Amino acid sequence: MYTEIVHPGKNADPTKLAIITGIAVDPLNANRIWVTYTGYWDQFKVWFSADGGTTWRNADAGSTLFNIPVNAIVYQDGSKDRLFIGTDAGIYMSENGSRWQKYGSFPNVRVTEMKINKTINKLRVATYGRGLWEGTLPPPR
Repeated sequence: MYTEIVHPGKNADPTKLAIITGIAVDPLNANRIWVTYTGYWDQFKVWFSADGGTTWRNADAGSTLFNIPVNAIVYQDGSKDRLFIGTDAGIYMSENGSRWQKYGSFPNVRVTEMKINKTINKLRVATYGRGLWEGTLPPPR
């Protein structure tokens, strides 16, 4: 049986593109979910649910991501909710609900895909027009 999760942007104005681009789930608690959105609607960047999608809160309530699309998200296993997002202006990181900060020396271009290679502790990033990039992750705490 499948249950539809009503995410915050589900009934948003379609002309502003509140379209889901990524989902990250806490590997130790499947009820903890982060959802990212593309588009230019500043209230829809990253949202978080602690109860499997019943209720949601804005994970960028301070608007630190400005008004840029968010294209991808990954969760670093073993961390205190360390998340990386790929935007149209590079990579940003948040840990344990902190404000989003620019991360690493990745280029300031559109990030289209991200994966974490746990074996070698690397973040691998695909960009639009600047190729593939790889960077070492901070150790999980």
